[in-house]
Amino acid sequence: MGKTNRIPLEERLQRAGWDDSGSSAIFFVPLDVYCCEWDKLLGGSHFTEMYGQELQGYASLFDGECSLSEAVAFSDELPPMERLELLTAILVELFAAWSVKNREEKNRKENKT
Repeated sequence: MGKTNRIPLEERLQRAGWDDSGSSAIFFVPLDVYCCEWDKLLGGSHFTEMYGQELQGYASLFDGECSLSEAVAFSDELPPMERLELLTAILVELFAAWSVKNREEKNRKENKT
């Protein structure tokens, strides 16, 4: 198996572009697409399922589609526990899962040598 070229997250975010206000293009990605893309990156379906079970209801508040930035902005109007759950789901769990996967891959590579 060939060596993969890993691009640091910072560089990938820079490549994603910025709008006129200085916001990263990632903030305007629809929340369902955001979750689906994380699943593609991680090789599963957990976050797409989470969207369908827990997050899709927020999209109805935005005419059926809710971007990442709209979900974060809207969270201010939620009760504190619900806000925490929403923000944890879309801003913490995804990156935590990515970190775990990267650690597992690193351990697997180290154990092969």
